[in-house]
Amino acid sequence: MEKYVYIQSDFAGKDCAVHDLFTVGFYQPSGKWEPESDHRTREDAQSRVHYLNGGENIELDALAAAKRDGRLILLPVSFGQRLWGYAERNGDPREWRVNAITLTSINEVFEIELEEIVGDRYSEHYVQAFVADIGKELFTTREEAEASLAAMKGEQP
Repeated sequence: MEKYVYIQSDFAGKDCAVHDLFTVGFYQPSGKWEPESDHRTREDAQSRVHYLNGGENIELDALAAAKRDGRLILLPVSFGQRLWGYAERNGDPREWRVNAITLTSINEVFEIELEEIVGDRYSEHYVQAFVADIGKELFTTREEAEASLAAMKGEQP
């Protein structure tokens, strides 16, 4: 069975030269090099070698280790995602875009910065909220926000 390794190589194309190219491959018993793939970074080449030699995906291994250690947090939102919420019980749901997600060092909670969307443009109105508010005061769909507001008012959605 082949033992994959990587080598640092240069590539000269028609119009440019790429330095620090990392080529993954193996040496045949005769000593002939058999390339398998090229990578722009050493880390990508190392990951490919690890996988080809029967290892798990290094990134997945790192995530599994972080989960075991209690260091992995899956957030329910991503940057740029749209959320719906309301400013007061009488208002219609407002549409927001997630601009930032931060971990506060004081109480170790995740805060999100939201920018209000008005029509087809973004406003200059920003608010802070907590990730824990998603599903309670902020929602991933307008329908969820309307149903929550109706329930708070004691109405049927």
